[in-house]
Amino acid sequence: MPVRTAVLAMAAGAALLLPTAPAQAVTPLTPLTPTAVTPTAVTPTGVSPAAQTAATWRTAPAHTTAAVSPTARTTARATTARAAAAETITIAATGRVTADGTVTLSGTYRCTAAKGPVLLGSSVAQGADATHYGIGGSRATCDGRLHHWTHTGGVSTSGSLRAGAARAEATLLELRPSGFIPLPFLHARHARDITLLTG
Repeated sequence: MPVRTAVLAMAAGAALLLPTAPAQAVTPLTPLTPTAVTPTAVTPTGVSPAAQTAATWRTAPAHTTAAVSPTARTTARATTARAAAAETITIAATGRVTADGTVTLSGTYRCTAAKGPVLLGSSVAQGADATHYGIGGSRATCDGRLHHWTHTGGVSTSGSLRAGAARAEATLLELRPSGFIPLPFLHARHARDITLLTG
């Protein structure tokens, strides 16, 4: 017997002697049923859409401009006019001058809403000479009340002022804070013709 045939025969005999493994039952697979997926709106951090809408309305800037009635405009203008009229300064119709040229001027004033010091100044001029001579000066009290003021000052040039007609001027000037340098702010000004009396 050829060698190859003998080997095949021996292998076939050995296969007959091996125990046969019992067959196992195969369970058929259950077909999958597709499930419909309903899309759901994702709300961040558990905030409902209604709450988001309300928050948007609260934070949205308002662009509506309220209409101003003619009555409101008239009232605002009247208030501004009263405030401006409340700040006044006056000069008495007569002043005094001595033989050595010392002049005394007087009057009243009222001012409000000052943020810095308010200075009350006065001056007088006479004749064809347009030179105004400063007569004294003081610090005003801006509390909305009526105050009286009196300034006395001498003129260095002898004979510059004498009894008779003259032109006087008085001002309320505030040095309002503005950065490093205060800015002048005029509260009231008044100029008028007066008469200087001897004495």
